[in-house]
Amino acid sequence: MAEDVVPVVIASGCPAYAHGLADFLGEPPLVPVVVHSVDSALRMTAAEEPAMVVVDDWLVDGSGEDLVFELRRRHPGARVMFVVGHDDHLAQRGEQVVELVVPEAVVEGDEGHTGRRSGEERDRE
Repeated sequence: MAEDVVPVVIASGCPAYAHGLADFLGEPPLVPVVVHSVDSALRMTAAEEPAMVVVDDWLVDGSGEDLVFELRRRHPGARVMFVVGHDDHLAQRGEQVVELVVPEAVVEGDEGHTGRRSGEERDRE
């Protein structure tokens, strides 16, 4: 992919969830790519070297957990987000099923990791 875009692979066995998340993340420079299988996710990450991979716990040919372990083995520095517990029925009705942290709620943590501030921490500032 071109240097001015940021590829994000979304791997989920639930098309409604995956495409809903892709629509949510689809603002430039992010370019979401949806796949539904472990095999497709591994091929896509080898070809594109995405900035991030969002992995659902269920994929059509295996578990998201297995995919996460394989991604970590093949791409040790890759950013991988493992998503569990969304409600497929809500996703199929087009309702928001995942809350993403808004930028002002994200802060730098130890060793460059990001974390979410609690409401109490924000109130003390």
